[in-house]
Amino acid sequence: MRCFFWNIRGVGNPKAKGHLRLLVKECNPDVLCLAEPKIKAEDCPRSYFTSMEMCADVFTNHKDEGLPNIWVLWKAGLSKPFVILESNQHLTLQVAVNGIKSFVMVVHASYMRTTRRQLWCDLSSLAGMAYPWLVIGDFNSYLYANEKRGPGRFNMGSTEEFAAMVESSSLTPIPSTGSKFTWSNNRRVGNVQAVLDRSFCNDFWWQKYADIMQRVQIMEKVTEIIEKFIELFDKLGSCMSANEYAMEESLREVKRLKEEVVANSIELLPIEATTTMHSKQIKKKKKKKKKKKKVKSKQCRMDTTPFKVYTLKPQNL
Repeated sequence: MRCFFWNIRGVGNPKAKGHLRLLVKECNPDVLCLAEPKIKAEDCPRSYFTSMEMCADVFTNHKDEGLPNIWVLWKAGLSKPFVILESNQHLTLQVAVNGIKSFVMVVHASYMRTTRRQLWCDLSSLAGMAYPWLVIGDFNSYLYANEKRGPGRFNMGSTEEFAAMVESSSLTPIPSTGSKFTWSNNRRVGNVQAVLDRSFCNDFWWQKYADIMQRVQIMEKVTEIIEKFIELFDKLGSCMSANEYAMEESLREVKRLKEEVVANSIELLPIEATTTMHSKQIKKKKKKKKKKKKVKSKQCRMDTTPFKVYTLKPQNL
């Protein structure tokens, strides 16, 4: 089973919808979980989701005040799930995939410690479940001291309560790959990074899905790198007729961005052919400079957009 969770912060945001379409195409999830859709369920863009081979129906939780903060959709062709339990902070469904009945709890915890305690109680009450059970989402709390980096006070009491709930619920953290931190305040000065989003499962889930793995992808970072690549390749095109120093500087920037791409678990389509082409052009320019005789060159229009390989795509989660 593939379960996908993302705090989308607005389903109506065109930029977020574009990212979601790309991720759904790459990950092909059986269950799609979205936090903070920020619109009513009646206003769900059903044609948008059906175009991604998801069912038009959507399950939501109910909040005492404001809009639902959790949406759950599922792949077309699967049996329709049904809600077992829901609250302001979670939505629990029974899902059947490949004949295996499982339970999936999607969490969007409150930022208030006292309010989160009710969520911990709900999780502990399901500890004796004799079926595969997955818990995924935004817990708004740290489990270990090294899961926060940056200024600000580390709340040990909140961490202890979270850890006590995990133990009493007989849940095990799912091994994670990709980015370590799942949230950032995106500030240059006073930058804070933390692990707030994660997934757990019980022993029955491990028995059915032994090779389970969690993959973390920071969409804000992906967008930033994509924009840098596009800007860089435009710069490379403009400096084709400029001095070779600018070309070499741009090629070094390409290599640096490739390292950043690997660090953020993004799959980059090969650009070696492009960089090699430019390297050969630089060598040709150097050879021409060595010639003593001046050769009048015919004026010609140079194609400044020969690059068609700056596409990035996230790997499967």
